[in-house]
Amino acid sequence: MRIAMRAHGAGHRVTLGIQYHFAWVYSQLGMNDEALQLHRERHAQYLTLAECDTTGTHRIYDAMKLREDCFLSAADLADALIAKEQFAEAKSLLREQIPMADETCHREVHRGRRVV
Repeated sequence: MRIAMRAHGAGHRVTLGIQYHFAWVYSQLGMNDEALQLHRERHAQYLTLAECDTTGTHRIYDAMKLREDCFLSAADLADALIAKEQFAEAKSLLREQIPMADETCHREVHRGRRVV
């Protein structure tokens, strides 16, 4: 992961993807504290990227894809929180993501794409 961070930076989609895979491996090994920490870091990076993208100062890739990835990182973080039995925080986190998810789905429908 350090190589990816040096090559691409902490907020690059390749680095964030690698972080997801490390977190998944940690959770499969029962190392839920480590998995939770990686999911927290990854989601924080996605939130930073999504905030920067709305101002137009930072574009890594399509804004719609970025919002979708941000929502998915929140879902991954919520799963990790549930594994640690931190249900209230998981619920709160997902409720915070609803406006972004609604906006993303609304735009997809109006762009002529089918949203499942």
